[in-house]
Amino acid sequence: MFGIVLIIYFGGRNVLHIGWKAWDLASFTTFLACFTKLATKVSHAAKLFNAVQKAQVSWVRIRLLMSDPIYDHY
Repeated sequence: MFGIVLIIYFGGRNVLHIGWKAWDLASFTTFLACFTKLATKVSHAAKLFNAVQKAQVSWVRIRLLMSDPIYDHY
């Protein structure tokens, strides 16, 4: 959330020609749209990575229970 605030602040300064570089409104809008799409994709990738890590830990715990000799009689 803080990142998008910085993008809007510095991008707005550039559109108003008081920042580092002069942008027109179309360039800033395009940049903001691309940034938003990329941020969404990165967020989904992070959630997927966390789900895979949880599944790996769960599999280790289940595998230990499955190799327990108590369950070999059933």
